[in-house]
Amino acid sequence: MNIAALINRVNALGIKLWQENGQLKFKAPKGAWNSDIREEVIAHKEKIVSFLSQVAKANKVPPIQSVERKDCDGVVLNDFPLGYVQEPLWFIEQIHSDKAGYNLPKAVTIKGDINSNHLEEAINIIISRHESLRTIFISINNHPKQRVLESLDFKLEQVDLSNIDDKSEAHLKVQSLCLEDAAKPFDLSNGPLIRGTLYRISSEEQVLLLNLHHIISDAWSMGIFIKEFNSIITELLEGRKPLLPKLSLQYIDYCVWQKDLLEKTGLLERQLKYWKQKLAGVPRYLDLPIDFPRPNVKSYSGSRFDFNIDVEQTKKLKNLAEKHGCTLFMVIMAAFSTLLSRICGQEDICIGSPIANRQHSGTENIIGMFINTLAFRNQVGG
Repeated sequence: MNIAALINRVNALGIKLWQENGQLKFKAPKGAWNSDIREEVIAHKEKIVSFLSQVAKANKVPPIQSVERKDCDGVVLNDFPLGYVQEPLWFIEQIHSDKAGYNLPKAVTIKGDINSNHLEEAINIIISRHESLRTIFISINNHPKQRVLESLDFKLEQVDLSNIDDKSEAHLKVQSLCLEDAAKPFDLSNGPLIRGTLYRISSEEQVLLLNLHHIISDAWSMGIFIKEFNSIITELLEGRKPLLPKLSLQYIDYCVWQKDLLEKTGLLERQLKYWKQKLAGVPRYLDLPIDFPRPNVKSYSGSRFDFNIDVEQTKKLKNLAEKHGCTLFMVIMAAFSTLLSRICGQEDICIGSPIANRQHSGTENIIGMFINTLAFRNQVGG
């Protein structure tokens, strides 16, 4: 029995296997952990635990620790290195500081009357919890550093549109103002890198727009922000003091840990060597049959096409993935690579896909830019 193949097949069903102190643990979606899977896993339990232990040992890294915030003389330290995923964004901003391609705007509609002071207070509480939301980016001797501000007094801008009688017109006005804000760049060196506006359509309907720069946040972080915001607002509306569990780590801690791990252990050099080999000779771009010539200067003008795969087709795709011992993602990636190959007439297809990059303990509740893009190189032939 190939244990790695068995684990891959189980993972393809959405079942997660891991070991803790020699004990096999699992987490499975409803209906996935059936009697056949259970009996097969039990039959090879010892080998699975041994395999997972070896993998964990090979991938063992030191835990993330809180960074000392004062030097030996007791002077407060505020300037820290950037995370590796932040560096490209900082560099791009030095060249295109007038662009807003890395803004992360999020608008939500609030039904019913709401106290704007509560909204502002809730956002300030989140900012005080997460250092990344009060961080600016400076240059010291031509090297970028992130500086954590001791405090940031966030002010929620308010725009009253209740005088517009036609609500359809008011909604269009809000949409236009949101797009205008989304296209407004941030100043990384002075900050703040978060701003918000409350558009009041009527006494019973408001739209809250929050806009953050990507260098301090990502999609996962926005989920954290919304979760904490809802919790804090609920407490404030009920007249209670918001109490959230203390964060064990901050984004700065992760950045310093990452730098030490990659640079002091030689891991960075090994990773670079690996990716240079894997991506050697990859085409510069796909020869897509586009309607217009490729511009000489990159712009952020573009669009997107959304579609859904129905339940029945999804079920068939999952069955196909299970049959071949892979994940649904792998099946979709293979299909997309094949489509691109047919359209472009190329067999060497390289696709970038975002990953959360939060596999290390303590990072799941931190607001910051963890997301990274992973290159998938697929050789399509036959």
